[in-house]
Amino acid sequence: YGYFLGIGGTRTVYNFGDKYVIKIPGGDQVGFDYGLSCNYNEAQQFKKYGRRPDRNGIVRARCKLLANGALIMERVDTAFLSSLDRPRWADYIDCWQVGRAMSDGVIVAYDYGG
Repeated sequence: YGYFLGIGGTRTVYNFGDKYVIKIPGGDQVGFDYGLSCNYNEAQQFKKYGRRPDRNGIVRARCKLLANGALIMERVDTAFLSSLDRPRWADYIDCWQVGRAMSDGVIVAYDYGG
């Protein structure tokens, strides 16, 4: 059901069914507290903007903070988008961590909590 997808600097990510991933605080560079802060920031930003672009045009992947501090997020196809396909706002996202939401194909940021 759930399998390991990867580990980043602040969180460890697992597949969570066919439609979601779950981000667990704590990564290979920092501890639990900073990963929790990133999860909280992503949840707050999505709560504020939803799928509406912010003033920089950034569109965010759907997500929700769980009671245990983990973050559940919609799955995003992270296949490389060429510079022609990437929206200009992707330049504001660390390492251009954007992709197509698997639910509807919209280009969204999937790591915007740092």
